[in-house]
Amino acid sequence: MFKTMYVSIIVPTKDRPNDLRNLLLTLLNLRYRPIEIIIVDDSRTDEVLKVIQSLKREFEKHDIKVYYVKGDGEGLTSARNMGLSIANGDIICFLDDDVLILDPNAIDKIVEFFTVTPEAMCVQPFVIHPHRSQGIRRTLGNAVRKALCLDYRSPDKCEIRRCYSSVFPSEVRRVVKATRVMGCAFCCRSIVFKYVKFNTYLKKAGYYEDADFSSNVIRTFGKNSINLIPFVIVYHKVTPVARLSTEQQVKMSITYWTYTFFKNQYNSSILNLIAFLYALCGMLIHTVLDTIVGRKKSSRELVSLLKSYIFVLTNLRKLRKDSLKT
Repeated sequence: MFKTMYVSIIVPTKDRPNDLRNLLLTLLNLRYRPIEIIIVDDSRTDEVLKVIQSLKREFEKHDIKVYYVKGDGEGLTSARNMGLSIANGDIICFLDDDVLILDPNAIDKIVEFFTVTPEAMCVQPFVIHPHRSQGIRRTLGNAVRKALCLDYRSPDKCEIRRCYSSVFPSEVRRVVKATRVMGCAFCCRSIVFKYVKFNTYLKKAGYYEDADFSSNVIRTFGKNSINLIPFVIVYHKVTPVARLSTEQQVKMSITYWTYTFFKNQYNSSILNLIAFLYALCGMLIHTVLDTIVGRKKSSRELVSLLKSYIFVLTNLRKLRKDSLKT
């Protein structure tokens, strides 16, 4: 029998009461009960609070405390840190509000893995996106993104690339030493947060916050501290509700990509810098190709991308000094 560990679950949410309800209902089915669920709410209405109140009695029947924390409006990283400030678990699990945990034994498996793998500081389940493209379109698109030094998918990998884009797992067949977690669903030992917090410079949707956090964990605890596991699967719906506009998404993504690259990956390495500049060119080429084939929203993305490049170039010095307001 594996060691008993107390588990806290932190869920940042914003204007997604229906998604949050669906997540909470799956958490009620867990066999290994968390001691608490901490919901940090940046919503503009009280609909999330109503959802929590409607389910609170069900959680109390299972001896699970549910805490509601009103967020400060600064975004995902601040919400996670607020949740951490009151969490009591030995293991802290972070879940986005639009994920589903359908395996009732998920927490049992994660706790057991932490018990038998003492060097593991963070555990990354296999995240499935149900609406991803399939077949030849998926294969071709993935190959193009890999060649352009952008995010792509590969079996048994969850890594940060030289240019600070990422390789995400297309499937997971074994336990893998990873170099990043995926922000929508991951778990860490509580001791991690004595040394590492989420970077509140990365505001709102906090693009690249998970890569930035992962880099800090690897620096602090070593290359074996993040593990990708095949036996826990999380479904990420990527709901379109309460997301930023196309222009905001592109600008924030490029800005935070640049910021986190220079903060964590540059290290005065000319090869890393060349890889990063190549990836920026790759992003432009990829968006132009999407525009040519007529993909929806691609023309707006292209205009936003060019504006974002100009913005980053003219503000690079401030960005590297953490003094640019985003």
